[in-house]
Amino acid sequence: MLCRLIRVGCLLGAASAWSACGGNAAAPPAPVAAPAGGGPTTPASLTYALSSAGSTQPLPSAGAYGGSVSFPAFDVAPGTTIVATSTAGMPSAVQRAVLRQPASSGSLNVYYAVNFTASRTVTFPGVPGFTVQLPSGAKTGGQQFFYAVSQPSSSPFVAFRTEGPASLSGSTLIFPASTVPLRLDAGVSYTFAFYGTAVTSTPTSLLYATSPDGNYVTAYPATANGDVAPVRVIVGPHTGLNRPAGITHDGAGTIYVANAGSNTITEYPSDADGDVPPLRTIHMPGTLTVLDVAIDAVGAIYAGVSANGPTPVKIVLVYASTASGDATPIRAIDTGAADDVGGIAIDAAGELVVGVNHDIPPPSTRTIDVFAPAANGAALPIRSIAGPNTMLGSLSSVAIGPDGTIYMLDTNGFPMSGVGGFAGNANGNIAPSIVLQGDQTRFRIPVAVAVDADDVLYVANSLSATASEIDVFGPRATGNVAPIRVIAGSHTGLRMGSLMILPRALAYP
Repeated sequence: MLCRLIRVGCLLGAASAWSACGGNAAAPPAPVAAPAGGGPTTPASLTYALSSAGSTQPLPSAGAYGGSVSFPAFDVAPGTTIVATSTAGMPSAVQRAVLRQPASSGSLNVYYAVNFTASRTVTFPGVPGFTVQLPSGAKTGGQQFFYAVSQPSSSPFVAFRTEGPASLSGSTLIFPASTVPLRLDAGVSYTFAFYGTAVTSTPTSLLYATSPDGNYVTAYPATANGDVAPVRVIVGPHTGLNRPAGITHDGAGTIYVANAGSNTITEYPSDADGDVPPLRTIHMPGTLTVLDVAIDAVGAIYAGVSANGPTPVKIVLVYASTASGDATPIRAIDTGAADDVGGIAIDAAGELVVGVNHDIPPPSTRTIDVFAPAANGAALPIRSIAGPNTMLGSLSSVAIGPDGTIYMLDTNGFPMSGVGGFAGNANGNIAPSIVLQGDQTRFRIPVAVAVDADDVLYVANSLSATASEIDVFGPRATGNVAPIRVIAGSHTGLRMGSLMILPRALAYP
């Protein structure tokens, strides 16, 4: 689970166009042997002339570190170069970001960074492969090795993701190339920081469910089946829960809940259990009803709201990572109509995916709009799934799969209630690639959807005013199929609102 989490990638913010992470398909570059004398002999700065045929080049050295980079073959403009410079220390901003990742365990043991600056904007068809030569005697036992890709900037947004873990040959780390596109903007310095971290046991995945009627949040092992009692329950007068609707977590496992009853977002520690007060509370302005919440890789908090009447409002409010109380949003997305949010999520590229239910003024429409990471005001979506072929009905929940698939919960489409799946780059009037619906699914009134790193799908299904269940489906299940597991019964305490997997399919959101 941990390795898959890291592979699918983590992005901080909106400054660059990263794609969702994928598998390591290409062969790794050949290891670079340590030279006689125990350290690399390449200079600390090199200039690569990019070739359409691809090439393997030495990395610039820093202290006893060195290695090689294998650029893939791609269509590159003649004369395009990349200047690579190395340092023996990890930049502090990158180090702080790495320490927030689930893989780090707070202990970094390898410090070597290479800055890449391209003369022209280039988009590699896949992330280059790397080998890194560790110093003689470097600690490798009990370690896993990754590298962080970041874009230092004067803006508050820093693009960030990790790749790995590497395989180890002697004292050489081998990072195979991946098939995920990688864009480097002209003149921008991108840092590839290589590090090692202590191997820790993979944390147990937990499935969280909100109960709007009961004002509590329950957690179950993600492998739960049948009539099982929750392993954690956040409940009590000090919790601040008030008709909890949406729920999500950040990279550290901190839990955020959207409370429709009080129009607040409350935050809890990752191990919250019982009558715990929130770490902080953010109050929504005006008469808005907050229905969902999402967190991006820099910790910015996204609130999906309902217009709650005919007056147009901002459909998504964005708060700074440190916001609390009656904080003012740093951004807000306005559709120009009295629209209701039908679920929000952040994909691996930092883009905001929003289900939009539009009824005022007529005609009623349902769309899945994707906004650029820094979208603000009346920004137009960069992609929009809309039209009769989409078969979208009333939207209520959205989740992003490990391959970027957009899973949308629909309460009266397809042509009946169910889950639809669209490719992450889907656009226009297209049919869903996944349609999960029919009597075998057990769906009565499905209300929320979540997906884990193995593409297992969890659907909250309301059976009556007092009874609910969670139906679990295998990867990319489609059609009229039965769930592989059902969490249901009097001991579960389920009275459904929303769902969350911790950790979920993507390290962020």
